[in-house]
Amino acid sequence: MTNLQFSFNISAAEAFLEDISRNQNSYFLMISRPQEWPIEDTPPSVVDSVSDQIGVWRDAIAAKRIDVTDIRLVTDRHDWTSGTVYSQFSDVDEMFRSATYESNPFYILTSESKVYKCLDNNGGAESTVEPTHTYSDLQTAGDDGYVWQFMYQLSEDDFDFVTENYIPVSLAGSTTKIGTIEYLQREVQENAKAGGIFNIRVTQTGSYWSDARILKSGLLEETFFTTHRVSNINNNAQYYSVLEDNTYDVAEFSVTGMNKFSRDVYKNWALTDLDMGTSVALPGTEFTQINFYKKILGNSGDRIYTTRFDVDPSSTTGFYNIVPYVYVTNGIGSTLESDVVAYPVFDNLGATTEPGILVDDELFIQDSKVITRVRVLDPSSNVYQPSVKVSPEPNGVGQGAGFSAEAFASPLGGHGSNAIQELGANKVMVRVFLKGSEGGAFDIQNDFRQFSLLRNPQNSGWTSGIQQGSVAGVKTSNYSVLDLRNDNNTATIRFANLSSHDENAFSIGQKVHQGEYSLNQARGTVLEWNYGVAGVLTVSVDNGKFRASVDPDEVPDTVSSGRIFYGLTTGTGYTGGGDGTDYGGFINTVTHSKSFTNLSYPVGSVVYGMNSGSTGKVVSWRSDSDGERGTLVLDNIVGGFEEPRVSVGEQLDGEQVFGFKSLNPSGEVSLSPSPVGTITKITKVPAMEDETHRLTTKVTGFFTDSDFQIKQEYLDQNISTTTFNFSGSIVGLNYTEGVTSGPNGSTVDFYLTNTNGSLTAGNVLSFNGYTAEYISTIDSEFLPYTGQVLYIENVRPVQRNTDQDEEIKLIVEF
Repeated sequence: MTNLQFSFNISAAEAFLEDISRNQNSYFLMISRPQEWPIEDTPPSVVDSVSDQIGVWRDAIAAKRIDVTDIRLVTDRHDWTSGTVYSQFSDVDEMFRSATYESNPFYILTSESKVYKCLDNNGGAESTVEPTHTYSDLQTAGDDGYVWQFMYQLSEDDFDFVTENYIPVSLAGSTTKIGTIEYLQREVQENAKAGGIFNIRVTQTGSYWSDARILKSGLLEETFFTTHRVSNINNNAQYYSVLEDNTYDVAEFSVTGMNKFSRDVYKNWALTDLDMGTSVALPGTEFTQINFYKKILGNSGDRIYTTRFDVDPSSTTGFYNIVPYVYVTNGIGSTLESDVVAYPVFDNLGATTEPGILVDDELFIQDSKVITRVRVLDPSSNVYQPSVKVSPEPNGVGQGAGFSAEAFASPLGGHGSNAIQELGANKVMVRVFLKGSEGGAFDIQNDFRQFSLLRNPQNSGWTSGIQQGSVAGVKTSNYSVLDLRNDNNTATIRFANLSSHDENAFSIGQKVHQGEYSLNQARGTVLEWNYGVAGVLTVSVDNGKFRASVDPDEVPDTVSSGRIFYGLTTGTGYTGGGDGTDYGGFINTVTHSKSFTNLSYPVGSVVYGMNSGSTGKVVSWRSDSDGERGTLVLDNIVGGFEEPRVSVGEQLDGEQVFGFKSLNPSGEVSLSPSPVGTITKITKVPAMEDETHRLTTKVTGFFTDSDFQIKQEYLDQNISTTTFNFSGSIVGLNYTEGVTSGPNGSTVDFYLTNTNGSLTAGNVLSFNGYTAEYISTIDSEFLPYTGQVLYIENVRPVQRNTDQDEEIKLIVEF
């Protein structure tokens, strides 16, 4: 047991990624140990010791810099499999330190590369239906009773970091590009309800509810369609409560089957038409479902009074049941109802005419009128200490005695708000490609058996222009890539002249679009509507590009591009008050202003963050064809631009930026023609693709013996001086000049690890019965034993050659 929360581990992993992206420290993958293990197929376990750290340095062969594109946060992979019992989310269990959640995970990866989190496992049943939905709001149970919260879908770039055991996890930016994979996750983050209640579990069903009036189609049809009818609903009624001496604004239900009950006997119960079935028993008695679940404020005669509908119901006739009213309070000991809407389900309801079985006056079996589960209809928000209550209060046999249920609080921020935290992404995958000899830095004659992660090694100074003792890799800067959205891009749409356009045809803030749905569909928000003979609509462009009709001879009612349609992506079109067969609502011209262009942020200009005050120099800028979005690449960044984030379930944009040029010869600041852009995403990319370093010691000697030939068997042998003041282990060797030895001898370059001592002029090298005149030494490009060894992994031998690309994936767990 530890006082540190698992979120600390996740934050440490995030901090590690952030440290690499800032480029204030350098990280390298180092490969080591050409010599064999004692048992080659069974590498020894790594020991967290100084000796092991010295060992990877002593046998170091080469190192390659790790950049921001080589790392991702990952979590354990759990593929969905039919017939598996998955755990459901819990607000009280240690979900990332529990053997239960390891053997029965609570999140899955599907065959469509979508990731889901289980909110309800149907009481521990097997999952038999693979989820496919991408709903961002309240989730509903599938045919197997499981409720899955969609989290995100893996993108093409993610697959580089997918293995049999791990999947990458990240957060979406504030993109508005509808239809993209990132937008799906952005919707989930944005619609997450902080403090929402998404799952209520019945812990004890308790006794039956004898006074509940519950009928269901398919059991007793003739009773269903006669005694539970709603003949009228008045959503603007009032009701006087004698008990409370108070008048309520109510919805009044005129019903059958209630005259025998005394006034207000069902006060604080619930009226509903959910789960009543859909079949037809008698002609003219079709079941009309309104989908209501309302708290009863009182009843009198054939009238039942409930809280009002926010919008008048779709029908004023229908059917009803009366069930216990389930509600959720917030806070220990609180009796105040929250806005969570929770509905009791009676799965085992049955009816019979057989004698000897206890039934109600409508022949429904009393013992079957038991609450088996509670379904959340509205999770609400800001409920962090939930308690489940039921009215009337359970009291005795036939009155729900013993019933109890518990509600699960959501993660901070709400389900789906932060996939990294919610799925326990406390691991970092380091993915590095070794491409052949990496320009000669990596030995390809020998194999290696160790990977290690190195932080801030120091340069040896043997490379031209590099100072000894300086930290390797930090001079290689990273670029920041800012995805920008143009919030000021507007379209002025002028319609064909009419005698008068309708004043109420458009309203400020209304969503409109043009054309069929696609990634490039024109979409926007109404800023202004000037009606009259020439209707002029001003729209803030959210996506795509609005345009006028391309052919004035087209039949108007078949034209989509030349009209404006109501709604975000689909809806009816504006026809100027006509029937759509004339030119009413037809567009004459469209003028776009303040659009992005490819000259909006000139190369070399400076970009300024309006909140953070950060600056960066423009390396490149590319606008999309609609002038709505663009990609800005910056270097020489001072400070840190504010990124998009999720705050208390709300998706927030990054800060706004604009550009200006440097001082001109007169000493004045010259502004660039850039419009203001809003940051929707920030990524880091390396300014240099690769940075590799040779870590072996290169020793050159001249063999006078004409019989000397380079052989593969010489690898891993020792070379020393005849005076024993120097020794080393051979990783690789080659002829310095030519390809074979000759009658006058051969000059050979040796690449050595595990060197001891030093060489001076006049030393004689001794090797395998041959001797050579020492010529020169070039030390490792790093000062040995500098920096920090953060990670070591012993592996089976990895063989390499000139044409071989090696993908190395390391998992660093925090």
